Amino acid sequence: MPGTPSTVEGDMVVSGHFRAGSMELPIDSVGNAEADVADPITTEKLFHRFSINCRTNRGAAVTPFRQLAYVARSVATIMDLRIVLGVACTGTTSFVKVGILKNGVLISSTLAESKPSHAAYISGNQGTFSSNTLVAGDVLEFDVTTAAGDGVVGQELLAVLTVNERPV
Repeated sequence: MPGTPSTVEGDMVVSGHFRAGSMELPIDSVGNAEADVADPITTEKLFHRFSINCRTNRGAAVTPFRQLAYVARSVATIMDLRIVLGVACTGTTSFVKVGILKNGVLISSTLAESKPSHAAYISGNQGTFSSNTLVAGDVLEFDVTTAAGDGVVGQELLAVLTVNERPV
């Protein structure tokens, strides 16, 4: 039946082409040793995608804080940063902003921001980066800033940072 997952016990052999719209493999299941350079897929085309979440609880306004997010195991690229609030900011000048620190230094050239013009559950402005490349050992942190201005700071922050990392 279309759309119903199937389970294959044991080996699966496909004669012809195998095409998948997307596929999820366990981390470290394909590394440099498993990808032969003579094959059409080179190790330069492989990466692991990580979605790192930072969240606060509903019921109280978001307050400024920093939170460790990620340690690079190899060469990696920051793909994007998006935020959303469960309860929107009010007034005209209140906001919640999220930046990313790399090894303690702000690398967000534009902070991801949610302000009163962004309704609850609607993604705020996406952040941009002055540097989005990482090497093994680089440490990323979420850096959250807020201001009530003439209103109230929103509640229930969800920030999602997406990183593509080369296999170790």
